Amino acid sequence: MSQEEKTWQEALDACIEQKLCLASMAKKNAFKAVEKSKNDSDFWIGVRRYKLNNFRYIDSRNMVTYLPEKSELSTEHRCGYITKDGKQYVLKSGSCEQRKRFLCAKAVRCDGKLTNSYYGIGYAGEITCAKPCPLFS
Repeated sequence: MSQEEKTWQEALDACIEQKLCLASMAKKNAFKAVEKSKNDSDFWIGVRRYKLNNFRYIDSRNMVTYLPEKSELSTEHRCGYITKDGKQYVLKSGSCEQRKRFLCAKAVRCDGKLTNSYYGIGYAGEITCAKPCPLFS
């Protein structure tokens, strides 16, 4: 969890600099972990609207599959964030130029680029391979 606030793109760049990605928040347990932090801030996460108004996770480019109750993804905005609604966090979309805190996480890829921070099968650790990397080409 960042302490500073950035635009969505600045947040993405900050995560990539650390060889991470904006967190995808693709499962219920990810939301539960943030809820346990006793934090009430909004956080940019790795969800963005692409062509045809599809919201996708930027680490995998898969369509968003998990939406907590009361989540709202509006096609008027491109960037995803989580916000507190009562006791739980929900997913919403907002203007990418707003400044918010952000969540970074390990990922094999981030916005189409290798992060070198996480192995795809589920083993955390540094990945080293010659370029081009045959594991992820």
